[in-house]
Amino acid sequence: MTCNRILMLVLSIAALFIISAEVVAADVVNVSLEGHFGGAVYAVAVPGDYAYIGLGQDFAVLDITNPAAPLELSKLRTADFVKDITLSGNYAYVANGSAGLEIVYVSNKTAPALAGSYDTAGSAYGAAVAGLCLRCRLD
Repeated sequence: MTCNRILMLVLSIAALFIISAEVVAADVVNVSLEGHFGGAVYAVAVPGDYAYIGLGQDFAVLDITNPAAPLELSKLRTADFVKDITLSGNYAYVANGSAGLEIVYVSNKTAPALAGSYDTAGSAYGAAVAGLCLRCRLD
């Protein structure tokens, strides 16, 4: 082995020790889980102090008066994954994948109720309301 190769080997080993020493000397950070609502979230609608979210197949209502501590008020199981939520008056229009469109009465935040549904020609991925018109985006 030549002198240059030996010198490069020694320098490489020294650099490795310096890098590993810096990693070990890093500040310790304590992380704790404060809360969990669970499930994949594909849809969120936030009017004022409430959030309506799709947690997998669950349509959930959260009280977000205190954003640091959201409170789950209720859940309603839907037929498929909640893909989109749009609100109009006391109703939430839920694009519900292969189950089409579900209409949820949300006047009572602690007990949302299924008011109706519509079997779309394909999977429903979006919903929009304008006045008396409802539009549903299909695959």
